[in-house]
Amino acid sequence: AALQARGVVVGYDARKSDQFNVSSKRFAHLTAAVFLSKGAKVQLYSKFVATPLVPFQLLKSDALCGVVVTASHNPKQDNGFKVYASNGAQICAPIDDEIAACIASNLKRWDQVAELLDQPSGELTAAAASKVVDPYATATEDYFAALSSSLCAARDSNKASALKFVYTAMHGVGYPFTSRMMKEFGFEEGKHFWATPEQNEPDPEFPTAAFPNPEEKGALTLSMACATKHGADYVIANDPDADRFTAAEKVGDKYLQFTGDELGCLFADWMVTKHCESGKSASSGLLVNSAVSSRMLAAIAKHHGCQYSDALTGFKWLGESSGGGFG
Repeated sequence: AALQARGVVVGYDARKSDQFNVSSKRFAHLTAAVFLSKGAKVQLYSKFVATPLVPFQLLKSDALCGVVVTASHNPKQDNGFKVYASNGAQICAPIDDEIAACIASNLKRWDQVAELLDQPSGELTAAAASKVVDPYATATEDYFAALSSSLCAARDSNKASALKFVYTAMHGVGYPFTSRMMKEFGFEEGKHFWATPEQNEPDPEFPTAAFPNPEEKGALTLSMACATKHGADYVIANDPDADRFTAAEKVGDKYLQFTGDELGCLFADWMVTKHCESGKSASSGLLVNSAVSSRMLAAIAKHHGCQYSDALTGFKWLGESSGGGFG
């Protein structure tokens, strides 16, 4: 009953292989067909989206689960399947074991699924597509409205700022969403920020980045060259499905990239500060830290007097442990 009433949110990135006639979009439509065959309510994005748009819509619509077809920052030949639970975090035990057991006991494709898919495109038939809801327009508007209201505290100052940024999407899906966010925050494209042209559009071949992880050594070489051209103060980057972030700051004549620990601490301190400025007590907030990350976050929590917890490595464990955290 919950599956029929609450259903699933399905999104995907821009990966594809012409050689094998497969793509993230095709796998997403197959996923939708499987859920439709069981009478589930399905929200299927009509265009590729940044990964955070799926858990955001999941929580907003009280869906039962979410799926993103993506291989994140892995090499071009890979693809993958991110699964989100009803709390908006990626699944943890025992759900992962339960899914694996279900796969093992259903290795033969269900006949009713094929009837919902067009051949040879592999996408939903017109009849099947009429049964799904496309959340793209409303979800993106709601997403940026939520970001703006909760995080943008200095739009007028941003508009007047002399700061300059260069962004790279690493051949992924991030540009439409990051550029929209920058504009929402008062930064003007061509004045405050520029995109790295060689890596701006989605390209499943990843021609300039064999391993498109922005944290890898050398991954920001092109964007740093673009930043030098425009005299930018910062380089910012996403991985191909736009749920990983890094940044580099100009120091002298070079760009120095922040580590994940450094960025995490900067973000955490800012969040705690804004939490307290809103009139809330620091002790009512929680900072959660990965077990393999720096102890700097524990020191920040102690300094501000907020709660602190360690978690296993991975977004899913952070999400499972946080219970909301700050915000």
